[in-house]
Amino acid sequence: MTPPPWQAERVVAPAEARALIEDQFPEFRPAQVRNFAQESWDNTTYLVNGSHVFRFPRREFAANLVDTEAKILPGVAKSVSLAVPDPRWVGRPTETYSWIFAGYSILPGQTACSASLHHDQRHSLAAPLGRFLRELHSIPLPIAEGWGARPDGIRRLDVGYRNPGTIKRLQDMEEKGLIGNAASYVAVLEERENLQTNGPIVLLHGDLYSRHLLLVNDAGPTVSGVIDWGDVHLGHPAVDLSIAHLFLPPESHQCFRSAYGSIDEDTWELARIRSIWHSCAVAPFAVEQGDSDLSREAFFALRNALPN
Repeated sequence: MTPPPWQAERVVAPAEARALIEDQFPEFRPAQVRNFAQESWDNTTYLVNGSHVFRFPRREFAANLVDTEAKILPGVAKSVSLAVPDPRWVGRPTETYSWIFAGYSILPGQTACSASLHHDQRHSLAAPLGRFLRELHSIPLPIAEGWGARPDGIRRLDVGYRNPGTIKRLQDMEEKGLIGNAASYVAVLEERENLQTNGPIVLLHGDLYSRHLLLVNDAGPTVSGVIDWGDVHLGHPAVDLSIAHLFLPPESHQCFRSAYGSIDEDTWELARIRSIWHSCAVAPFAVEQGDSDLSREAFFALRNALPN
C-alpha cells in the first residue's frame, strides 16, 4: 500500500529539539519545549520558552521549503500590511539531524481554522484578505527573484496532472461516507480541464488556507497575520486566490474580488478547482489525525466549491 503523502521521513522528538536549539542558540538555555500545533504534513512544531516557535522538517523536501522561507520572508514583511513570521534563528544541519530548521518569535492570534467562524464573521474578512493578496501579488517580480523566489516546481496548477488524483480521493471519500456527491465535483473538474493557465506570474504564498491565517478578536475577528510560507514561489495568482473558495461563503466573493482588483473568469475558475484539489488532500489527512477544526474547514470548502 502506498504510504499517505503526509507520512514523515524523520520526526524530531522534544528532547532532540531541545538539544538542537540549546546547542546552536545558547540564548534559549534552558529551553522549555512543548508541542505547539497539530501534526502537519511538512514540519514538527514546538513552542519554546513560551515565546518562540521552532519548526523542524519532517521530510527532505520540506527542508528546502524552510530554507526558501527564511530567505524570502524578511522582504515580504516590508511589503505587506499583515504580520508574517521573522525567521531570525535558522539552525544548521548536524551529524544527527540532516536538515536546517528555523525559529520565529510567536505572532499574536489564533489560527482561523480553530475559530469556528460563522457566516458574517467570514464575510467581514473578505476585503482584508483581498487587500493582502493585492499587496503580495504586486511585489515586483525582479525584487522577488532577488530575494530567492523561484518558479513552481511541483505543478500546483496543472489541471491534467492534479485532476486524476483528486477524482480518486473524491470517490474514496464518498465510499467512506464523508461526502455524498462525488460526481458533482468530478463534473466541475472535468469541465474545466481546458482552462488557460498562462496568466501573470506573481509572488505567491502558495498554501493559503484557514490554518495559515491568524486572527485576533477584539470587537470582532480581524486578520492579523499569515504564517507557514514554506510554499512561497513564483506562479499563477489562482493558487492564492483559491482562499476565497476555501474560506469565504459565496456571498462574500464579490467583496473579495473588489478588494483584490481585476480577476478574469479563467483565473477565478482555476482558483475554484485549486480549492477542490486542496480540500480533497486536506480532508483525509484531517480525518485521520482526528483534527476536528481542520476537518470542519475542509468540508466547508468542499460544500462551497460547487458553482451556484
